[in-house]
Order: sequence, then structure tokens, then C-alpha cells
Amino acid sequence: CLVDCRHSLLFNYGMPEDASDFDPADPDADLVPGLIEKVALPILHHEIAHCWDMLSTRETRNAVLATQMIITYVPATSKALQELIIAVQTRLSEAISNLI
Repeated sequence: CLVDCRHSLLFNYGMPEDASDFDPADPDADLVPGLIEKVALPILHHEIAHCWDMLSTRETRNAVLATQMIITYVPATSKALQELIIAVQTRLSEAISNLI
């Protein structure tokens, strides 16, 4: 529950009790997506670009799940997200080249 509770706490931070009062322009509305883009995404990018063992089922499953979670929160227009997708594509292309 600790992770779920922290996520809920951060995700709902600054949100009004009544959902009808929600202001999408409020900077608090983007707290979790902003944290993910600034903190988690660079870590994942590094892990995928430099550490991911693509022959490991566990690591590949974790890379896929982590990337899916990032994509859930970060807008497709994010340069950092686009760079992450390029890193995944590059690693996959290299792996295919090495197998051929």
C-alpha cells in the first residue's frame, strides 16, 4: 500500500474535494506527470540505453512495463519521451543486426 498511497497522495495533491472545481491550468494538476518526466524517464532512458539485457526475459518484461507506465503519464510531444522511444528502437535494431 505504501507505493499506492504515495501515488494517490501525489496524484491528488492540490486537487479540490469537488471534481467539478478542477482547473486543468493549475500546476498541481501535473505534479505526477511532471515528476515522472523529470525523474523517472531519464533513469529509464539510461537503463534501456546502457544496461538492458535484451536476452533476459525478466529485464525485457520490466523494460516494457516501465515504458508503458511512462507513456501513460508523459505526453507524446515530450522530447524526453521521444528520445526514450528512439533508444528502444536503436537497441532493438542493434540486437537484430547482431543476430544476423
